[in-house]
Amino acid sequence: MNLDEIPITRAEFRSVADRVELTELLSRYHQTIDRNDFDGLDRVFASDARCAYLGLELWGLEDVQLAGRDLIIDWLRKGLGQLDDTNPKHFFANHVFEIDGDVARTRSYMHGLTPHIGGVYEIEHRRTTQGWRIVDLRLLHFSNKGKSNKGKSADESPQMKAKQAKPGATEPVPPDTDRARRLNRTGRIALAQFESQDNPRGRVACQ
Repeated sequence: MNLDEIPITRAEFRSVADRVELTELLSRYHQTIDRNDFDGLDRVFASDARCAYLGLELWGLEDVQLAGRDLIIDWLRKGLGQLDDTNPKHFFANHVFEIDGDVARTRSYMHGLTPHIGGVYEIEHRRTTQGWRIVDLRLLHFSNKGKSNKGKSADESPQMKAKQAKPGATEPVPPDTDRARRLNRTGRIALAQFESQDNPRGRVACQ
C-alpha cells in the first residue's frame, strides 16, 4: 500500500495540520523575542491574552501576571529588548497537545542558553480568522541543578533578599538586564565552542 492509498479522514487531517501550526506558533514566540522583533508578537498573542511568568526569583524579581497583548509586549520589550542581542537564547521541546475544536492546550519544555535555567510552558490557544493565537500563557522557571525555584525560601536565596529590598514596587519590573547580559555572554561562548567542534549534528542542533 502506498501513501495515496492510506485512508485519512478530514478530522484526522485537521488534527495533524493543527499540531503543525501550533508548533510553528510556539517557535515563532521564542524566535520573535530572540530577534528583538517585539512588534511581531502581534502575530503570536490574541488581543485579550494573559501571561503569568513565575519563578522569577531566580532573577531577583517578583512573579508577574499580565493582561492584554499590549501590556505583555511592552513588558517583554522593556525587559529583553535592552539586551541588544539577537543570538538564539530559547529552545522549545517535548510538546504535548490537547485540541478541542477551536481551543488547544499545549505543555512544552523550555531550555535556555542561560546556564542551569529552564522552564515549563502551559499555554492555551484559540483558533482565529488569522490562525492560532496564544490566549493564556504560564511559564514556570526552574533551576536545572535539580531544585525548583519554587522550593526555595526567601532566606535561602540572595536574589530573594534583593527582591525583598524593594518593598514599594507596584508595577511589573523588567528582568535584571545586566545579569542577563553576563549569562547570555556565557551562553554564546559555550555555543561557539560547541559549534567549533567537528560535530555536524551539534552544529545543526544549535542553529
